Amino acid sequence: MTGIQSNVEALRLTMQNNRDVLMQEMHSFTDVRCFKPQGTFYAMPDFGAYCGNGLIKNSVELSKFLLKKALVVTVPGKEFGMEAHLRLSYSGTIKT
Repeated sequence: MTGIQSNVEALRLTMQNNRDVLMQEMHSFTDVRCFKPQGTFYAMPDFGAYCGNGLIKNSVELSKFLLKKALVVTVPGKEFGMEAHLRLSYSGTIKT
């Protein structure tokens, strides 16, 4: 706690950048609502426009669809009492 904090600051800046990239990408979808996370490393965007439309019934099906078609791992919002939302982590690395 009293040692050199440069690694902590570097990690904080990386996480902030990852969050900002995720937010920018989420805002590119007109039908997805996403609030900026304030102190965590995941977001819970609302994909309600894509759930319950006949093709995809709920967040569990949407999560499975994204895994199968886009190889993107998400956690269904149903697990957090937030149906139609997906939990997306941004703790990894950003690929350019």
